[in-house]
Parts: sequence; structure tokens; C-alpha cells
Amino acid sequence: MANLSDKVAPSGVALLSALIPPTVTYLTSGTSATYTTPNNAKVLFIEVFGAGGGSGGVDGQGNGTVAQSRGGGAGGYLQKRIAAPNATYTYTVGAAGSVGAAGDNDGGMGGTSTFTDGASINLSSMGGAGGSGMSGTSGNSIGEGPLGGTSSGGDLNIAGNPAGPRAIVNGESACLSNGGSSMLGAGGNSNAGGVGGAGLGYGSGAGGSGSRNEATNYAGNTGAGGLIKITEFY
Repeated sequence: MANLSDKVAPSGVALLSALIPPTVTYLTSGTSATYTTPNNAKVLFIEVFGAGGGSGGVDGQGNGTVAQSRGGGAGGYLQKRIAAPNATYTYTVGAAGSVGAAGDNDGGMGGTSTFTDGASINLSSMGGAGGSGMSGTSGNSIGEGPLGGTSSGGDLNIAGNPAGPRAIVNGESACLSNGGSSMLGAGGNSNAGGVGGAGLGYGSGAGGSGSRNEATNYAGNTGAGGLIKITEFY
């Protein structure tokens, strides 16, 4: 059996890389922060998730009325393979889309996640759009859900899922607006009579809130924050 020292590349470098498993770094927060590439890492595989949008609040108008806010869209997603990586990179992880305050108030857009060397590597995944609030109605209100975020700079760039549509027909809820799901988890569930659910997986949107036959106001909920996942190969 050959010794490990016999397995040497023509350049004189031992073929050890196949024996070293990859490592994974998860970045869940940071603004203009610094990522330092591990010593001897030869390739980085970057995955960037934008944050999910928050859902809107509702303004209940009493008996015979319904209010249903829209959920938030999911953040965008991208993949990028970087060979011969730099020693450091600058990154920002998008913050979760904010709650729409109780009443007819919109939820906030999810934050954009970025990863860059300031030159040729400029990765960006935008956050999902926030959901609109609503005041109670005895009539009709039909509309599509807010869009997911877009991505750019990757080898693969994928837009986030939109939130579900909202439909109220003759003062009755016909379709509730769930938050947009990300690759890492479901969006928040909508609620016909109360606060919708928060985004459940990184980058997912919050579900819409609702008020039915009551004069109660409800807030929306928060989307889920963004994420940068880095797999380091040696």
C-alpha cells in the first residue's frame, strides 16, 4: 500500500484536499461586516437569502364588515461559486420586514442581503415586499399578494415567492393572504380574526392579519430575517 507521502501532485503539493471535509459558515446578522476566508480554503460556495416582508395591520369596522391585510413576500435567493477566494469580503444580512401597526397600516419590506469584494463579486438578494393594511369593508376587495425580492450577481438568481392573494367578496373572506415561503421554510399563516403568523424560515414573509364582524384593530407580523450561507472547500 502506498504511503500518503507518495501521493504528491506534479507541483509537489500533497493531495490532501480530498481528505479535508468542507466547513459551513452561517451569517445571520451584520451590516457592512467582514467575512474572513479560512486559511487554505480554495473554493467558496455562497448562498444569499434576502429577508421576508412584514404583513399589514387591519382596522376593524364592526358587524357586517371584514378586513384582511396582505402577507409579505419572500426574499430573493442566489448561488455563487468563487474559486481562489479573496482573504476578506464585506457582507450585510437583510433585516426582517417590520410589523404593520394595528390599524390600516402597511408592513415593511424585507432587507437586502449582500456579499461583495468591492470589485468583481457583487451579490445581492433583495427582501420581499411588505403587505398592505386594510380597513374593514362590507363590499369587495380582490388583489394579488406582494412580490418576492429579486437577486443579482450569482451564477443562479431566483426571485422570492410572492405572498398569497387576498379576496373579500360581499363582506366575506374568500381568500386569505399567507406569507411567501422561502427555500428554508414556510411563510406565516394568515388569520381571519387576529394577528397573522410570522415568517417561519429564513427569508420567508409574514401572514396577513384579519378582523371579522368586530371593531378591533390588529397589527401585522414580522417577516423572517435574511441569511448568508458559505460552504468552504479545501
